[in-house]
Amino acid sequence: MQANQKYYFSVKAQNWSGLVSVVTNSNGQYVINNDSPQIPVSINVYPNPVTSSSGKTAKFIIKENNITMVCIYTVSGKLVKKLTSAAAAGDPSMEWDGKNADGEKARRGIYIYKITTTAGAMATGKIALK
Repeated sequence: MQANQKYYFSVKAQNWSGLVSVVTNSNGQYVINNDSPQIPVSINVYPNPVTSSSGKTAKFIIKENNITMVCIYTVSGKLVKKLTSAAAAGDPSMEWDGKNADGEKARRGIYIYKITTTAGAMATGKIALK
């Protein structure tokens, strides 16, 4: 599998009695590259959970490094929003307004974030949107 490649799959279940479920097809899932070095420092994400109706943003901060990109994914792996730093040098933080790539409010729930630094290190974690 290649990183950032979209894959489609089908799932069919069968129980011990031989009953078979209906085939379920995916709408496409992305593979995240886990071969990159992990960020060895702590990441501050606040507020977590973030309330989208409050108008506040979720702020990602790494004090010992500069963030170049933050990708927000659903738990099923669908890319919701890709944040990139306009000033890649010297900026240890980025903010997410709780909106998707189309500018619409994302649904309430748990999301996965992937942070990439200027050194190429990556870290992942969870953020809740309510």
